[in-house]
Amino acid sequence: MIDLNDVSDEDRNNGITEVDRFISEWNDMPAYNERAISGIYVFTHGNDRALIFEDGSSTNAISINGRNRAGEAIHALTELNEVELHGVVSLFSCNAGHLETYASLPDGNLASALSLRITGNSSVIGYDGNVGFGNFLTARGLSDDYTPRLSNDQEGYYDILATRGARRRPPRGSVQYKDGVINNAYVPGMFTWGAA
Repeated sequence: MIDLNDVSDEDRNNGITEVDRFISEWNDMPAYNERAISGIYVFTHGNDRALIFEDGSSTNAISINGRNRAGEAIHALTELNEVELHGVVSLFSCNAGHLETYASLPDGNLASALSLRITGNSSVIGYDGNVGFGNFLTARGLSDDYTPRLSNDQEGYYDILATRGARRRPPRGSVQYKDGVINNAYVPGMFTWGAA
């Protein structure tokens, strides 16, 4: 397991951020073991176009086109090597699979774009909506269930709908993409590509 939270103060003073570590670890993945990679789980902040590795940061991030929402240069998905995967990349990041962005922009959303960086019998799952974890008991410290789910707060999701000029609709939840294309037959909890 790769934990990006262990970026040291010394690394930060030398200009190394979590996004730098993410890119480095992604590009070194084939060296971790001699077996096929069967799953990648990414837990981070984000939006429909970027993974954001620091709450409130606009630059400690990687996006589809190497630009943040303000148009500033940041890291781009093209910096990630193609990785052979026999399974799923699960993006537990708000709006990475936003359907309006996928439908309205030529390069799609983050999940669809990332699905072009993996080869093999694989796909990417991203959320159409903000992501939360656990349930009402977890929030009260009465449960250690941190299962990913749609968040109770969908403000960011609705902001993206408004930006895209789309009518207000409830979020769908997890959505699957392969080779840049949505899999409309996907049912959350069921891996439909590559099932042996």
